[in-house]
Amino acid sequence: MNFIYSDGSGNMYAFEEGILSYTPISQENSSSGYYDGGSPFSISLDVEQHKELHSLVQKAITNKTPNVGKRSMGSGLLKIENNSYIFGMRLLVKLELESFLSQFRKE
Repeated sequence: MNFIYSDGSGNMYAFEEGILSYTPISQENSSSGYYDGGSPFSISLDVEQHKELHSLVQKAITNKTPNVGKRSMGSGLLKIENNSYIFGMRLLVKLELESFLSQFRKE
């Protein structure tokens, strides 16, 4: 399952063919003018990481409560094929997905 996810800070993660790529938001483009998302990367996920990510994404898209309709500051946006899912800032499934994805970032 390929997808694009924009986290609550505007950083973008793309997953395609087993490769997770990260495109951070720059300080100049952040809403605060101070936040910097770090360095971009692309990594190949191992089998266990791939399974965990797939499980989190499935959990997110089958949970009917997260879609808040309109994206607001701090919310997450998941795009899979022609579908978009918006997750409120404090929603557990959003926090779990972002926690998993952020482990690969190098600060």
